Amino acid sequence: MSIIDTSATKKLLWIIFFSFLIRAILPIVAYIKSQDKQIFYAGDSSGYVQLAKELVETGHFATGREPEIKRTPGYPLFLTAGVILGKIEVVTIFLQIIISCLTVFIIYKIASKLFNSHTCGLLGALLYSLEPLSIVFSSIILTETLFTFLITGFLLFIIRYIQDQKFGDLVISALLLSASIYVRPVSYYLVIPISVFLLIIGYYKRTMVKRFISQAAAFFLICVLLLGIWHIRNLKVSGYGGFSAIDAVSVYFHHAAAIEAVRDHKSYYQVRKDRGSHNREKYFNRHPKQRNWTASERFQFMKKEGLKEIRDNFKIYFIIHIKGMLRILIDPGAIYYLKLLSLYPKQAGLLGEIVDRGFFAVAISLMKKKPLVFLSNVFFGIVLIFQLLLAFFALLNKKIFSPACLFMIGIGVYFWIISAYPHSLSRLRHPIMPLICILSSFTLNIFIEKYRIEREHLTRY
Repeated sequence: MSIIDTSATKKLLWIIFFSFLIRAILPIVAYIKSQDKQIFYAGDSSGYVQLAKELVETGHFATGREPEIKRTPGYPLFLTAGVILGKIEVVTIFLQIIISCLTVFIIYKIASKLFNSHTCGLLGALLYSLEPLSIVFSSIILTETLFTFLITGFLLFIIRYIQDQKFGDLVISALLLSASIYVRPVSYYLVIPISVFLLIIGYYKRTMVKRFISQAAAFFLICVLLLGIWHIRNLKVSGYGGFSAIDAVSVYFHHAAAIEAVRDHKSYYQVRKDRGSHNREKYFNRHPKQRNWTASERFQFMKKEGLKEIRDNFKIYFIIHIKGMLRILIDPGAIYYLKLLSLYPKQAGLLGEIVDRGFFAVAISLMKKKPLVFLSNVFFGIVLIFQLLLAFFALLNKKIFSPACLFMIGIGVYFWIISAYPHSLSRLRHPIMPLICILSSFTLNIFIEKYRIEREHLTRY
């Protein structure tokens, strides 16, 4: 297969142009409708913007006088362009639209490479250009678009390495994976499994064992060195030796809080409030001795206490986690469009209701009380079912089970499992959607080929 033929180039350019157009129109329409820049902000947005402003104004990664060890600097650095130019929303959204369009291109390259087919590449790119989450999150000041771009880029180069064994591709993949971890630490735990996977490939390619061992070691060392810099920084400024304290926050204020809510028949969000999730004074009232502790000591306590609660109530936690995985998979995501377009009911509190009452119970309630929210989710749900069915049919075909494709599927499963928070919804499906589009392109290509053959057969007779 040639790198890219002229016909495929033209079609790809049209798909990318269409991707840009649809992603650019949405924020323009949303702003014209609301005249309020706050529609581009979500829960964590203001925190990232504040860190970006601190970086520009002082050169320090800090929240006020305290060094920041919960957040990582990747996304705030990305936001500094908007801060410097004085147009945070316009610059950031424009850059995110460009990055999302580049992700469309990368998906074309991955699908073409994996399935040795330009048609699969074009279909994968087209599917992602229309993918609802990728469109809406281009307009929201959150990490999703940048993180997904880096992970998809990492996948392209690691797949190229697995197939062609070019060391340069492996180095770039290590750099992109490390960069993604600085944007969102959720990919932190991929470094060791990927290094082991590369060793396994080397074992099966017996003539290249030494080469694969040395290159797997190089991948591991590049990641460790790049990530180690931030470990050392955190240890130096706060005494906290971890890469990010967000894991301590998550395990205490999310996972352990959800266990307490289920066990004691309480509201999940009320338990989080009682624990002081967004109110330090409440936290100190619950743990008065910690007023004089350092931030590092508090985070270490949270992590230790949260993990203990999970171990002591593992059956409860397991069910909570499985429910989180299901929500990631089946939540349509229409809520983000409704909020962006100022159509979402004020104080709807859907996420809290879903966590406490369950997805389907809330769906029935919406059908009766909030028909617009219900109908929009039905529409997006149909789109999602179509995407998931196409990907599922691909998994039933033995032809896709090459080492590179198995690797890609494994990455998707990793994000699906590790992202299952008690309050998980479609947002956390975002980095998995490129992989679903790639798998779906394989199935669509089979259907198209069958239709073409049947049509040719009929025209002969």
